[in-house]
Amino acid sequence: MSIIKKKWEAFKARSMLQKLKILLPYVVMMLLCSRIVELWRLCQKNLPKFMLHISYIYSSFPRFQPKDLLIGIPVGGAIVYYIKWTIKFHSKNTRMGEEYGSSRWGTAEDIKPFIDEDPFNNIILSQTEMLSMKPKMKEFSLNRNKHVIIYGGSGSGKTYRIVKPNLYQLHSSYVLTDPNG
Repeated sequence: MSIIKKKWEAFKARSMLQKLKILLPYVVMMLLCSRIVELWRLCQKNLPKFMLHISYIYSSFPRFQPKDLLIGIPVGGAIVYYIKWTIKFHSKNTRMGEEYGSSRWGTAEDIKPFIDEDPFNNIILSQTEMLSMKPKMKEFSLNRNKHVIIYGGSGSGKTYRIVKPNLYQLHSSYVLTDPNG
């Protein structure tokens, strides 16, 4: 089945209100473009005269001439199609109900594959989270960079809670800097 036939079947399956929402912008723009072409024809392609009588577009009843319709309908349809295509092309990829992304806080089950059974072979990250120091994990996808950098304001417990407990394990090389000396 061709793509056009599938889209036509999907369009026919919609309710009358949904069909009207889809078609109304096309019809309005086609009529507006036909009126603009009609005014251009009546002004004999004179731009100052056209600008002077622009109110004609909405003030008088339309006189549908085949030439005006042959130009106005495709132009109006193309304008609406281009606008809809641009909106679709430049819209964000969002999921309803997940406005701020699908991230979540990790749990103990999420970090468990990265922890070694021997607690002295782990970098201590928090009271419950650790990272194995093994160079090669059981699964290749679990291999991680073992570097840790710690930032925090003075008195936030960087030395007491993170640095000293990891130093006491003596399982790897450390480079420590202390700007206070």
